[in-house]
This record gives sequence, structure tokens and C-alpha cells, in this order.
Amino acid sequence: MNKLRLFLGLAVASFLAGCLEPPRGSKASDTGVIYRHHFIGSTRIMQGTNATKLKEVLERESTKKLGAEAAKKLAHAPREYWTKHLPKKAPDGAEFIEPLLADLSQSESYIEARGSTGRPECVIAVRVSDERAKLWDKNLKELAGAWQLGKPADVTSQGFKGWEIKRRDFPNKVQFLRAGEWVLATFGTEQLTLGNEAMQMISKAGTPGKALGTNVLLELEADLPRVAPGIPALADRRLPPTHLTVFGRGEFVRTEAQFRYGQSLNWKFEPWRIPTNLIPEGIVSFTAAQGIAPLLNTVEGVSDLGLKPIPNQILAWGIGDAQGQVFAAFPVDKATNAIQKLAPTLPKFVLRHFPGVMGKFLWASNRAEIIWQGLPFIVPYLTALNSGDNQYLFFGMFPRVQTSNSPPRELFGQLANRKDLAYYDWEVTGPRATHGRQLYQLAHMIDRRHVLDPKAVSDMWLQDLASILGPTVTEITVKSETELNLVRKSHIGFTGFELASLSLWFESPGFPFRIEPRPPLPVPLMTNTNAPPTKAATNPPAGTPSKR
Repeated sequence: MNKLRLFLGLAVASFLAGCLEPPRGSKASDTGVIYRHHFIGSTRIMQGTNATKLKEVLERESTKKLGAEAAKKLAHAPREYWTKHLPKKAPDGAEFIEPLLADLSQSESYIEARGSTGRPECVIAVRVSDERAKLWDKNLKELAGAWQLGKPADVTSQGFKGWEIKRRDFPNKVQFLRAGEWVLATFGTEQLTLGNEAMQMISKAGTPGKALGTNVLLELEADLPRVAPGIPALADRRLPPTHLTVFGRGEFVRTEAQFRYGQSLNWKFEPWRIPTNLIPEGIVSFTAAQGIAPLLNTVEGVSDLGLKPIPNQILAWGIGDAQGQVFAAFPVDKATNAIQKLAPTLPKFVLRHFPGVMGKFLWASNRAEIIWQGLPFIVPYLTALNSGDNQYLFFGMFPRVQTSNSPPRELFGQLANRKDLAYYDWEVTGPRATHGRQLYQLAHMIDRRHVLDPKAVSDMWLQDLASILGPTVTEITVKSETELNLVRKSHIGFTGFELASLSLWFESPGFPFRIEPRPPLPVPLMTNTNAPPTKAATNPPAGTPSKR
């Protein structure tokens, strides 16, 4: 078992469920592919000569423990999703599902959901040995019996033998077949058009879908506007239709993705305003993004901050792996005036989203600086700074590192003359995973919530990976008014902060369908003395960051 089961198992749980419960707000008239992925399987990855760092990760004991824990959690997910369509006393059937999840990560697999979101058809195909095929046959029959779906009847379809269950309610037919080297489980309407197409492909080409290209590890297509409403963790996010391909390339994996929007992005290039004099040497990450104003404006309360215009670029960087060594700069035209406008509104914005946070805000007007005091380990601040001819709102949690040396100019050169570049990120993923883990810990402390147990299986995995993961480079370019393209070169396909977020999600009480915060601390410890500042501080308050 390994980490990949976490993601593949979620896909199976989601679409087993989706076959019965239409996503909220879906349109029955929508047709076409809802979701599709074709995965080569970890066994073939281990046998290949590419993606060597990913192979190292899959072999680590922490990954195996995470995979085993993921299988246990995901095995309960289908019953939760099918609740409205099963008898109240029906068991969750996890003992039948969990043993099958190993094949979805280790073996070549193909999963597709197509049609209307109200009545979709789903097919799950896995290339397995005869012995494993018998286990699939046995466990799915027993699961159908436990869930009282109906009595299986022997069937032969296109020369392939198996069984099927016909029902009055949707899904009207559940079918299981041994198709060549594959097991094929299909759910949907009486016709099972998708399942029939998969059988035809297996007969002709030996695979239920289009064959994977050279060095392709995973190909995925998702109509996320239709998928997201059915998965609470994604329901409130504006996600575009996506096509993603992952290749093995030597030590690394290469990720290519296309995001296609239904309306114009209204994105226009503007010259990069990089604060080269503020960024020291020894950084482990550098991020540049532009065109962010529309995104910021979608955040509740941003329009009340009083910033006109909203910053449209962000430059961020991290230093080492020490706690809180993350900094960011937002180019603005008049930084001091911006701080003055934010002094009364920024605390209200924070309290709007985190009403229970500790600490208090102070405004040092003579330093054009807003300071958040009373937090454990850190003193966040937002201040006005200059770099060359540009002005910035500068954010940090520790005093800025003073240095006369800057990072290599080749790093900033990646942005030069790139008028289609909307996002660039370079990092050493190990330290960045540590940054992400630390920031989530601090966020829970500040919000007066329990911090994740450092011995939790996902946190141990994250700590282990932080010691071995190297560089990751991500670029997002604007291909047209309605399409963004992503290219990433990495060791395992994810950035450090993405890995930390996956760890947080995995330990969420609502995993895999919901991302929920950690439980709050006991009530006696939750006294909130925070309030927006009523009087400006004209001198640096005690305990504030030293001279920057």
C-alpha cells in the first residue's frame, strides 16, 4: 500500500457515490465526461527507469503506513455517500472495500463517469491477476448483499462472463465482468453504454480506454464545475474543467495541465515589480504571481479594506526551514497611505474570518506599520517599504533578514520577457513542506484550536518527506482569454504547501469529503481580548520586530 491509494481511493469513493446521488445544483441536461483517469499503477512505476525520486518515496515506511491508514478511512466513504439510497441498518461494508483498494494503487486502473450528473454512468476497471479477480468478484457480491442492492444473476456480455443486478431505482443496473486481464465494474442506467464501450476497447486494444502515451504515469480529465458540487470539500470553490497529464522524466515527474474557463479571464500583463533589494540570499522558495486582484476581490470583506486599487501582484519567499521565515511583498503606488487605510479595517477583516483569534493589533503610525501582538512565537506585521523605484506592502512574522547579497539573478531572469506568465514558483520542496506544516500549526494556535499530533501518521509522513524532497518549479501561463496552462517539474508532483494541505485534509474529521478545522480548545482557554485598534500607537510598542 502507498500514498497513491489516498488519491485513487478518493476518486473511487466519490464516483461510486456519484452514481447514486446527483451533485447539488447540477443540470440533468449536462452530458459528456464528468471525470476520467487512467493510472499506470505503482508496480509499473517501480519497474520503470523514470520518476526515481517518486519510487524512493513509495518505498519509505512512512508512505506505507499512510497508505494503510488511508485505505481504512476510504473504505468507509462509499457507505457515507450512499446513505440516502441504502437501508438505515445497512453496514458500511468497509471490510469488503478495503482489500480492493490495494489494486487501485498498485495495478493499472481506469475510472470514468459520464453523462448527466443526475443519472451518470460509472465504470471502474482494474488490470489484475485471476486470483485478485476472484477477490473482486467475491467482495463485490458480498457488498451488494450487505447493502441489499438485489440478487446477482449470471450474465455474459460481449463474450465476457460475470454477474449483474437489475434495480427499479437508480442505478438501474450494477454489473461485474472479468474482461480479459481486467475486472470491470459498471453502474448506471439499463443500457450501460460506457461499460459496453469499455468492453469493446478491451476486445480490440486490451485496455478499456485510450492507451497511455510514452512515459505517462497518469492522465486525468475532470469537469470540475460539475464534480465540485457533489464533493463538499470542493463545493464552494470556483474550479474550471481540467485536463492533467503526469510524465516520468528521469529523477523527476513532469505535470502538464490545462484549465479551461467558460468566460474571459480578463487577464492583462503588467511589468513585474520584483523587490530585489528586499529578497536575501539563502532563500528556499520564490513565488511571483500577477493578475491576483480579481481573485482577492472574491474574498469576503476585501472590498471593505479600503484599498483602491487592490494589489495585483504578490512576490513571496521563504528562508531556511525555521519557524515563520516566510515573507511577502505587494506592490502598491502609495504604501504609507495604504497602511493608513488598513489600520482600522485589517483587524476587522481578520476577526471577520477568525472571530476567536488571540492577540491584538497595534498601529505604529510613525513607522507606517500594523503589528499583531500577543501570538505564540511570532509577531506578524505589515509595513510600508521601498525597493528601488517601487513601493510595497511588506508582510513578515519575524524581522526581515538584512543582507547585501541577493539571490542569483538567473532566478529573477525566469520572469523576464514572459508576457504570458501569470505565476512562477521555485522552491526546495522539503523545507517548504516544513514551512507549510509550521504555518498550519501556528494558525491552529492563533485560532485557539488543538494542534495536530506530531505523531499522527500523515504528519510523520510529511516530516519524513521533508528530509528528501528537492527542487520544484511551477509555471502557469495564459494561453488564451479562457485557458491557463500549468507545467511543473518536481519529485512527486506536489509543492511543499500542497503536501502540508494534504496532510491537514487527511487528518480532518470529515475526510475525505470535508476539510474541517481541528477541534477548539476547552472553553475556559478561549477568552478573546482582541478588538480593532481604537488609538494609533505613535512609538514602536514593546516586543515588536527590530529595525528592518
